[in-house]
Amino acid sequence: ASASASASASASASASASASASASASASASASTAGNSGRKIDLIVKDSQGVELAFCEFEADYKKTSSDHQQSKTLRLNMTILQEMRELFVDEQHVSFVWTGSFGSFVSLQEFQGVSIARFAEPFILPTDIVELDEDVCNTFITLLNWKSHLLSISERIRRAKTKPTRRQIEYPDVCFTVCHQKKTKRRKN
Repeated sequence: ASASASASASASASASASASASASASASASASTAGNSGRKIDLIVKDSQGVELAFCEFEADYKKTSSDHQQSKTLRLNMTILQEMRELFVDEQHVSFVWTGSFGSFVSLQEFQGVSIARFAEPFILPTDIVELDEDVCNTFITLLNWKSHLLSISERIRRAKTKPTRRQIEYPDVCFTVCHQKKTKRRKN
């Protein structure tokens, strides 16, 4: 039952993520981010230009070691997206999700003073029984639609950043200069 719930979750997440013209979700056997090739990921969300916006994982059931490993891998992959966004001066938090059985949770990833901070944000469920069709399911759909809106916003900001002229990577010296105002002195004539 949990495997079918996971498959249903994958289908519904893919459907909601690819509902717009400018964002599409594609499941792939390996992540195509440079430096991360060969790492298997369940869902890669890309925009219409092929820019990767999020990596998401699905687990059929909860096992401590494999779930921790999957979450760690997903965070590392999503960190590459966050770094690429920062290189384009798109300073935004990155949101993806991990799904275990019929439960999922969004993970917010942000960099603060050179330290990457990840925290669980909004939990959601996929019902496995008719009795579970309640406000929690409504909240799940609202949360997924808000996530889609967030991804579309980031996609647009990345698109605009890529159309700007390339910014030079200039390193400035770590020196503090103080402007000194000197009084002009009159020269005496002899």
